[in-house]
Amino acid sequence: MLNTQPKRCLVIDSFPLIRETLTQQLLSLENVAEVKESSSIADSLSLLKKERFDLLTVDVELGQDSGFELMKRAKQTGYQGKILFISKFDYNLHSALAKKNGANGYVSKTEPTFIVRDAMLHVLRGYNLFKQSESDFNISPDDLSSRELTVFQYLVKGYSNKQIAEILFLSEKTISTYKSRVLAKFSASTVVELIKINEIISLNSTH
Repeated sequence: MLNTQPKRCLVIDSFPLIRETLTQQLLSLENVAEVKESSSIADSLSLLKKERFDLLTVDVELGQDSGFELMKRAKQTGYQGKILFISKFDYNLHSALAKKNGANGYVSKTEPTFIVRDAMLHVLRGYNLFKQSESDFNISPDDLSSRELTVFQYLVKGYSNKQIAEILFLSEKTISTYKSRVLAKFSASTVVELIKINEIISLNSTH
């Protein structure tokens, strides 16, 4: 039998419009009694220490912070409710990472509103929703060649192609080639995204 106890939810997103939209969708669900909003890790943790919530909806990116870091810290405070990631990123990589880190679901903001609403409803009912299985996430720094790994390590530290070329005594063109390979293997389009992915992998390895 489904738990019919009134639910309290916390919407965590950097953008007011997104928070308002998700709040409205949650309040339209049967048994959702109250929804609060937060835009940061600090504010969210403060609320979690004082109040009980049955569901957190979290974005992968919270300004300069990570939604995965928030999830880890929320669980450290004793939070035992559901966690649904609702993010701009597509399902490649992030859905599997959310599952690996202990979330209950992942849905993209690019989905139609009714899909997002249904995801919230089903997670509240106790179901887990992931478009990709955990096995889909099988790339790590260990899967890179020795040279790719070296370039990867410099890239996530913020080094430019020119700086890496000078350090490794290689041409910028060669570094650019390795950089393209690394980005492709991680399904990343920019170094900024690569840095975010590295942060998530590091968090996952210590979870």
